[in-house]
Amino acid sequence: MVSEEQERFRSTAAVGLALVCLGLGAPFAVVHLIEGEYLIAAGGLACTAVLCAHAILLRRRSANARWTLLLMTPLGVSFLVYLLHAYAFMGLLWSFPGILGFYCLLPERVAWAVNATMLALLLWVGQKVLTLDVLLRAGSTLLAVNLFAALLLRSVTAQFQILQRRIVTDPLTGLLNRYDLEPALDARLPSRRRADGAAALLALDIDHFKRVNDECGHAVGDEILRRLGAVLRDSIRVHDDAFRLGGEEFLVVLHDVDARIALERAGALRSTLCQTLSLPDRRITVSIGVATVSREDSWSSWMSRADDALYSAKAQGRDRVGKGRHTIVHAAPEVHEEGVVAV
Repeated sequence: MVSEEQERFRSTAAVGLALVCLGLGAPFAVVHLIEGEYLIAAGGLACTAVLCAHAILLRRRSANARWTLLLMTPLGVSFLVYLLHAYAFMGLLWSFPGILGFYCLLPERVAWAVNATMLALLLWVGQKVLTLDVLLRAGSTLLAVNLFAALLLRSVTAQFQILQRRIVTDPLTGLLNRYDLEPALDARLPSRRRADGAAALLALDIDHFKRVNDECGHAVGDEILRRLGAVLRDSIRVHDDAFRLGGEEFLVVLHDVDARIALERAGALRSTLCQTLSLPDRRITVSIGVATVSREDSWSSWMSRADDALYSAKAQGRDRVGKGRHTIVHAAPEVHEEGVVAV
């Protein structure tokens, strides 16, 4: 989400800068062309053309946008430095929008490096074409604009990160919510993976949770949900994912596991949750449905099979693990009396 929002911001910025170049930069380049200043005209038209191409590619979400960006960065720096060399102080004025433009178009650290390099080049060329007092004042102003733009970009990036966390995270449990669910499941489908690797879904549901809320109060219910979120965060591996779908319904995505291992982990998780969630005067249990991914699956059919397995576990008495269709166990785990696994 962060990268997606940042790319959207850069795309909008690229379109805006391209329109500014077309409306202001291109006419000046044409004027210089008529006046016989061919190098200035060529540089202005080239920057405008590359920036317009970059904006179009970004809007189309094309991977080729990285090549226009790679071309535009040294071209833009060289052109701005040459403008200072050719027109002294008047040429230096174009550096200010250039600094802001690089911060809008480039990744944060790259923008810092590019603008620091450009500032050093401008000062080096400026000491040849500007008086010392003008150079000091212009350099100080450029440095101030550079720092301000860097701080502004840092603030915008931090806001993107906060927005990301708020959008994709369930505030009560700290788990992921539905926002990233489809991409996470879709990425694990065999048709999307480059390397072989099994995957499984665990669909979890707290048994009789409405009764708990009604008899114990919603504050107690919320505390149970928070405990469940903490157990899932502590139990899954770093590369696995846990989601709260809503209410007392949860989903865990296990990467690189077969049906046997998925069922074993579901059974262990069921046991841990029962111990952790239970109240002094009430036993809290969960039911879990397990479905391994198959080659014919879409993300929705895979999730549907996990739900079917969950409903099967509930139909068999709750407080147990059920397995979905196509979840083939080659070496079945032990079946305990309390229903750790129901196949």
